[in-house]
Amino acid sequence: MEESAYIGGVVAGLAYLIAGARLYRLSVRTREAPERLLGVTFLVWSFSYFSWQLPAALEAASFEAPLLTFGRVTNDIGVVTFALFMRVVFRRQERWALWFVAAAVACVVGGLAGSVWAGDSEGIRPLGNPSWWLQTVGEVSIFAWTGVEGLIQRHKSRQRLRLGLCEPMVCNRYLLWGLTGGVWLVYEFAVIVQQIEFEATQVWSTSMDSVVGALELSAIALIWFVFFPPRFYQHWIDRAGSTATIGGD
Repeated sequence: MEESAYIGGVVAGLAYLIAGARLYRLSVRTREAPERLLGVTFLVWSFSYFSWQLPAALEAASFEAPLLTFGRVTNDIGVVTFALFMRVVFRRQERWALWFVAAAVACVVGGLAGSVWAGDSEGIRPLGNPSWWLQTVGEVSIFAWTGVEGLIQRHKSRQRLRLGLCEPMVCNRYLLWGLTGGVWLVYEFAVIVQQIEFEATQVWSTSMDSVVGALELSAIALIWFVFFPPRFYQHWIDRAGSTATIGGD
């Protein structure tokens, strides 16, 4: 794997670790489920990123399979907690959301179990492991929902913003959240191409490494601006949004 991809994975792992720790610490104070679920999601995703990069760092083939397996399991745990976060925050009262999350989680868990049964616990044989696709469908479904839900909420918040009933930064966060879901969705399709190419050639593509790494870092940057926006960015959004309220020119 390219050194740039390795560095990108380490940066992604560190960013998720910091974001997860901050959100989980917040959940200790608030005792609220959304912060806790998202904090756990980012923490276990950080573990998965570190697990995926360790084989390259250790240069020990004997550790590769167990570390890749651990990375896949922790990634899937994060997908499950993230799906629960989406329902709790956006569609707690909607019955369809309960069934949607249940179906997506069943795909993820079933795909992982099927992969273990097929001898592909690392998740690197999409061409020879049908369960790999079952898991991917579950993940893609959750991330597609994230993008759509963010844009729906952004539309609603813009209506409130025009009436002065919503802060510009809140409206902007919904937009960034929708974009994050979109980037995650593109990332999933890029990983599909990358994994198929690797299984066929047994070589990690330099170009696909770069694409996947760029998408990873783009999603993390968006997440950071959603939850930990710099002060200059908040001021810029507040000034730009003030013209959309009642009385604005």
